[in-house]
Amino acid sequence: MTRLVLTICAAIAIVGAAQPAMGAYWGSKSSPLKSPGGGQGYGNFYDNRGIYAANSSHRRDSNGGGGIYVETQFYFFYDGGAGPGYQSGGRGQTERTGSRDWQYKTVTRNLHPEGTSARGVIKVCEDRNWAPDGCSEASTRTFNY
Repeated sequence: MTRLVLTICAAIAIVGAAQPAMGAYWGSKSSPLKSPGGGQGYGNFYDNRGIYAANSSHRRDSNGGGGIYVETQFYFFYDGGAGPGYQSGGRGQTERTGSRDWQYKTVTRNLHPEGTSARGVIKVCEDRNWAPDGCSEASTRTFNY
């Protein structure tokens, strides 16, 4: 009987540990976000262990020119003093790449302790000299925590 109870407990623990984190995918390898000059990207904006809002991304330069990065503007829903709403949690950027191969990187921000929701506004961008960087349309993803 003890062996049966231990087996059941172990099975429950394994199933519980295998549950995916809450999140939202943006783009895909076959349909990535695209910047005007050849930058491409896709990824997942998600709750990392109830501690961080994370954006894991794959990015590449389909032209091989360089300066491609993924930018994430983080927001958290809480009462910031003027009533509840999404408040800025800062911006994160991946390193630049000129590779035609997919490059992986995750950027994070601590979840706001009084918050209930996290939002990421995500763009694939490319550096431009003496002009604003060229970016894809924004993809906005949200999860509750």
